[in-house]
Amino acid sequence: MIRNEDIDAAISAGILTADQARSLQTLALERRKTRTLALGREERFRLLGGFNDVFIALGVILLSIALFLSPILGVMVLWGLAELLTGRLKLVGPSIVIVVFLCWFAAMLGLEAFERLVPLIAIQTDRPIASNSYLSVAVAVAAMAGLHYARFRFPFALFALAGAAVTFMMALTAYVLEPSVSAAVRPWVAVGLGLMVFATAMWFDVSDPERTTRRADCGFWLHLLAAPLIVHPVASPLITHPLFGRTGIDVQQPAVVLVFALVAGLALLALIVDRRALLVAGLAYLGAAMGYGLSSLAGGNSTILTLMIMGAMIITLGIGWREIRAGLMARLPDGGWKRHLPPYERHA
Repeated sequence: MIRNEDIDAAISAGILTADQARSLQTLALERRKTRTLALGREERFRLLGGFNDVFIALGVILLSIALFLSPILGVMVLWGLAELLTGRLKLVGPSIVIVVFLCWFAAMLGLEAFERLVPLIAIQTDRPIASNSYLSVAVAVAAMAGLHYARFRFPFALFALAGAAVTFMMALTAYVLEPSVSAAVRPWVAVGLGLMVFATAMWFDVSDPERTTRRADCGFWLHLLAAPLIVHPVASPLITHPLFGRTGIDVQQPAVVLVFALVAGLALLALIVDRRALLVAGLAYLGAAMGYGLSSLAGGNSTILTLMIMGAMIITLGIGWREIRAGLMARLPDGGWKRHLPPYERHA
């Protein structure tokens, strides 16, 4: 694939003129858009290649459960399976199961190592060591996921690696700071980490606007992690719902409006970068805000009405995603940044 630096080198060598280079870049862009739209590359999610993947994944699950009593043996066996199923056969579903159990066994080994080191560490510090086993577990999981990604470049391993890194930073914040300070700081740490993961995801995305390589899959998994890290700390102080916090609290109207504004902003961002995961993270809060807003009108039927409205909204947005995105992108100013994002065009 010819890169921009190759074209610059061709201009410097006198092979192409600046006008020819611009024409070539325009032609390549249009061909890329046509090819991408023809293939229907709309955030494709590769999970299973067929029912045989399900069959093999089931075998991996059963074998892994049988190895729970020996984490070291489990790591050895699963790594051997990874060489076959991930490295050679390229099976996505079974490989995800392998990564999950490899990280699980790594967490068990990390916790075991932590429990052995606690007496030694506790002599030298007055910090509550026993309550911070997440540190050693996160390090062990990050090491395992990192080794797997370095060996196989499997996108889901990057998700596990980033998740372990986030867990480590959150646990470190709780360990280093006093409890009262930590409680106030942790939400902002989570937002900061979420933005870092989001930036990494966008780095993968802009390197593959057509979403045809594994870099797009890496971006997908990182967006899936970044979204709740950004949304939950921002939205949870505004409103609660059964999954997070207490129920039956009094909700002020400004909080509901702010939640609607937050979800609307997420929807715009999701459409621009063509990643639905960003919007999905805010749906729970949107449902809670909508339910509170409808409770005064529908009473006991507010839950059913909320589910109906949200279901219809999601279906409509899913069906019309390409047209809605095309209309939005066409109205945004073009400063050259659009070429780094997936092509957009209405159906003919």
